[in-house]
Amino acid sequence: MISPASYGQNVQQQTALENDAAIHPIDMRMDKAIDEDPSTVGMLEAYTNAAEEWEAEINKNYQTLTKRLGGNAGIKKLQAAQKAYEAFYKDETHFNAYYWNTFSGTMYAVFSAYYPVNMSRHRAFQLAAYYDKNAFYDFPFENNTETKTEEEWDKALNDNYKALMAKLDKANQDRLRAAQRKWITYRDAEDDAYNSCCLIILNPEYRLLLVRERALRLKSYLDDLLGFEDGLH
Repeated sequence: MISPASYGQNVQQQTALENDAAIHPIDMRMDKAIDEDPSTVGMLEAYTNAAEEWEAEINKNYQTLTKRLGGNAGIKKLQAAQKAYEAFYKDETHFNAYYWNTFSGTMYAVFSAYYPVNMSRHRAFQLAAYYDKNAFYDFPFENNTETKTEEEWDKALNDNYKALMAKLDKANQDRLRAAQRKWITYRDAEDDAYNSCCLIILNPEYRLLLVRERALRLKSYLDDLLGFEDGLH
């Protein structure tokens, strides 16, 4: 069985964090649960519980940011961004679940269950970073060392999207298309909210980071499919 690129990357990032002794309590509880029961069922339960905890963390950080903003204009932009994120999260995790069904093997259910954990975790830290420069820690949802302009990342995103769509069946094409449309709405609302509501140092390249993450996420999906196909030959 192959080890999907996205899963391997998450393991490497988690290991780096452990070496820095910077483990969030939710991660620690999840890891402990998996250590106690490393079976497929045990891992699925650990990921489900962790996802719920990260959702609670999102709500806590959202409420904190709302209180600190004060002004109605800023709050409305934050509300729009969060609403767009939730719509994107719903369609993206829906696509992700069906995407892993195209693979064979029980571990792919585990990969699918981990995705909402990672996605919710990242959102929790995104919101914390709006108001707290000393937020626990964060790393990009999708990470690499390439340096490109936003236009170059946007082209990479579109290229990866087209290549991935060409590999999917119609049902998954429809699911991915829906998720991508929701991501575009989220990208615009999030960028607008960040640049209007951020209470610490603004990042003029925040939109670039959002585009880069999406381009790399689509590439990760594509790489996993290509790797699976190679493993069948």
